Amino acid sequence: MLRRPDCLLIRVESLKAATSFWRDSLGAALIEQAAHSSRFELEDEFAIVLHDDESLPEQAWYLRVDSVRDWHERRESLRLTFLSPPTRGSRGWHAVVRDPFGTVLRIADVEHDHESTPAMREQGLFGAIESKHQIDALKLIDLYQHLERTADDLPYTAQFESLYDEYISQFPEPKPKHAEVWRHLLTLRKSGRLPKHGAAKSPAPDVSEDDRQLLTQLAGESIGRRDRLPYSEEFDQLCEAFNKGRRRPFSPHQIWRLLASLAK
Repeated sequence: MLRRPDCLLIRVESLKAATSFWRDSLGAALIEQAAHSSRFELEDEFAIVLHDDESLPEQAWYLRVDSVRDWHERRESLRLTFLSPPTRGSRGWHAVVRDPFGTVLRIADVEHDHESTPAMREQGLFGAIESKHQIDALKLIDLYQHLERTADDLPYTAQFESLYDEYISQFPEPKPKHAEVWRHLLTLRKSGRLPKHGAAKSPAPDVSEDDRQLLTQLAGESIGRRDRLPYSEEFDQLCEAFNKGRRRPFSPHQIWRLLASLAK
């Protein structure tokens, strides 16, 4: 069942200037600010999210539903086409659907959790991983510059585990998860603060064209936001599906490198 409008997503050229305008000129309540988004909450928990992320839609409405997965199971009887499969966020599920008349709708549900934060609510909508811990940029840059791998070559390697263990040692419990530390690295890379390590040293595995097409199909729209996939449940499910029935399964790092090559 449709519940209500949940969120309006708006891409802006200058997140800082737009955030100031909505907060100071329009009087909207700024609930959460992350590296690439600002979340304002209006009455009845309706949210407006400003962002400067090219991987997200320029403008989009999200509608609250009872259960995205239930809609997916009943998609034939509901006469809905799922343009993206149900994707798990930290607080619920989201998907993109098309009705019989060609209208594209973005839907989301929320699993009620008293420990949820505004940043986690945003993650539930977009599948993004917003930081719940303050980035220690100097520490992370120092750890990264001693590695011999580029950021694109790091996920699911011993080098990332070494960096992760040393980086989180300074944080109190609950410590950052792998996904959050990866997000910290992405934030620093996007701002141009990570040292240059040259080209990735691990090539993508040599696979058949059928395998490349299979991975492309499994990834779907996520190829356009591949940087957000490592250490997510979505990536774990992708790996499981890609390796199903193989005598010699590919490692998560190999699948990540192959996925990176498909996105170029």
